Amino acid sequence: MIKIQFSEHAKLKLKERNIDKTEILDILKTPTTVFLDAETGNFIAIGKRTHKPQHQLIIAYTIRGNIIRVITVIDVSKGENIIKRREAKGRWVKIK
Repeated sequence: MIKIQFSEHAKLKLKERNIDKTEILDILKTPTTVFLDAETGNFIAIGKRTHKPQHQLIIAYTIRGNIIRVITVIDVSKGENIIKRREAKGRWVKIK
């Protein structure tokens, strides 16, 4: 069974940005896109927000055994710019 943990930083960002944990879980289950961050080794899951249809969530996380640890969450309205820029520079490598 997979267990989800949130770093203190991620918990703070969820609270600051009014993001419900269920949105995070939904995106982790069925992300639109998944990248590997070549700089940090973290996975990056991207998906559309349920409560703000024009926004996307960028979720940085790690996997160790059966534990997914959410490092941070970014709520973006123009996420494509950030995503394309990091992918073009080779920092994010698309894996799904």
